Amino acid sequence: MMRETGQRFLIALSLLNLVAVGFLLALVWRSRQDAPAGTADLHARVRIVDEGKIYSTINLTDTLKWPSSDIRNKAGSVAWNGWKPKYGDEGTIVGSALYPDTADLIHILRVGDHYVPVAATGIEVITEQGKERQAKSDKERLQRAWKVVYAQRDGRSIRFPGKPKATFSEDKLVLKGILGQEELKAQFVLDERTSPKAITLTVEFRGDTGRLEGIYSLENDVLQLCLADRLAPRPAGFTTQGTKQHLLVFTR
Repeated sequence: MMRETGQRFLIALSLLNLVAVGFLLALVWRSRQDAPAGTADLHARVRIVDEGKIYSTINLTDTLKWPSSDIRNKAGSVAWNGWKPKYGDEGTIVGSALYPDTADLIHILRVGDHYVPVAATGIEVITEQGKERQAKSDKERLQRAWKVVYAQRDGRSIRFPGKPKATFSEDKLVLKGILGQEELKAQFVLDERTSPKAITLTVEFRGDTGRLEGIYSLENDVLQLCLADRLAPRPAGFTTQGTKQHLLVFTR
């Protein structure tokens, strides 16, 4: 009787193991189904589209198989030393691994001199169509409505109650939703020859006119503006930490 009971226990245990294996396979399949097409390709050029999918401390755990120990040591907030990856940053995939805790497929991106772990659902592949847009002037590429997807001042994110947007038409810019119901109108001038590229706004607001100096980056369908306060010098980089500069990120 005890022998029969023991055999039944072993059979039940085997069935449980099969169920567990099947569950893990299903998680792997689901994570790959959810990932954007093509993002798993090694050396693909991609863009971060969801900051919430960045794993800034995953290199402190032993849950991923890393391309090398050197990449692992550099792939986290401790090694970034104050630098922070953000929406619109572009990089190259140098490795990929499944994160078993969430069943996310994690891609390791090289962004400049940094390595950034991002879930597959938090990036998009930069297509050839996007590269062809570079043939147009920046002013031509700006001519349309853009959605504000991220804003920052003094190193802190800014949230707007509505859905702010910017519309570029010829040499004019209209910002809506940033100052409540009021519109912010400006004329803009671009200088593509500088590095970073420069933008100068002549702003009209409540009967007053002011000049704002800024820099911009236009990569495919992502526009970044970093603007100084009125009468302040033009920003040197896309950062607001310790400054009164404003960083706005737009997408089509």
